[in-house]
Amino acid sequence: AAAFAGLLVWAAMCDVARLRIPNSACLAIVGLFPVFAATAPGGFPWLLAGVISAALLILGLIAFSHGLMGGGDVKLMSAVALWAGPERVLDFLFATALAGGALAVLMTAWLRFALLDHGPMIGRKLPYGVAIGIGAALAVFVPFAV
Repeated sequence: AAAFAGLLVWAAMCDVARLRIPNSACLAIVGLFPVFAATAPGGFPWLLAGVISAALLILGLIAFSHGLMGGGDVKLMSAVALWAGPERVLDFLFATALAGGALAVLMTAWLRFALLDHGPMIGRKLPYGVAIGIGAALAVFVPFAV
């Protein structure tokens, strides 16, 4: 779990710095999943988690092909969906959407009011890896803290 969290932080930091999420971060998250699934208390529905992850990857690739999402964001969301599993994947997607909206508002305010840029906001890239990391943390870790 600590390695998963560290990989999420690394992916988010890379996305903020370069608007790119390393493939190695996504592959490492997927690579750690079998250990997580094998050691989960009460077992883990890994097959269904894989099917959901694959479905998100396909839907994400469609969104990517239409310019609606970045490729790294699609891969990271699909990898995190494995960890969220069928019980938490909707929580993950909802928390990610809320975090993405908050990130967009913060980024807009920062660009508008920090006097860094007065140009139009349309077309700006959003480091959505940050929102994915927040959504993952809320969906995967918070249920176990309660």
